[in-house]
Amino acid sequence: MQSILLSREEVARRAKELYENGIRQQVEREENIGKMVIIDIETGEYAIDKIGIESEEYHRMIDAGILSARTT
Repeated sequence: MQSILLSREEVARRAKELYENGIRQQVEREENIGKMVIIDIETGEYAIDKIGIESEEYHRMIDAGILSARTT
């Protein structure tokens, strides 16, 4: 698969669109205040944690085929 480099602005636009159109309703809860949402703009998958490191690792493991995507 060939990688296409996107501008920061395009990445931000896609992430915001995904967040506004579905993720927001699932994550804006009391227990998530102060946490980061990491969004895979290609798949729409997301993960939440305090500093983003665990979420990023989760997405890397999915991309590598080590894990299957979870549904939240």
